[in-house]
Amino acid sequence: MYEAAETASEVLSRDPDNEKALYRRARARIGCWQLDEAEEDLKKLAKTPKNESLVQAEMAVLAQKRIELADSKKKTYTKMFK
Repeated sequence: MYEAAETASEVLSRDPDNEKALYRRARARIGCWQLDEAEEDLKKLAKTPKNESLVQAEMAVLAQKRIELADSKKKTYTKMFK
């Protein structure tokens, strides 16, 4: 996943308006648990109306990952302070 994010970033450095690369980098960042960065990419992608449904679906995935991360942290901290 990290390679995919890096490759998409390289493409975006040459073509900042490349929607496909922006989408792929967002997906890769979600997979790498870089949730804030993925959200930034999705917000940039959402500026184009044709991407609205795609962005909404990925935002739902992102929200689920945030819940998973919070649950994981909660379990970790609970074990630490027992």
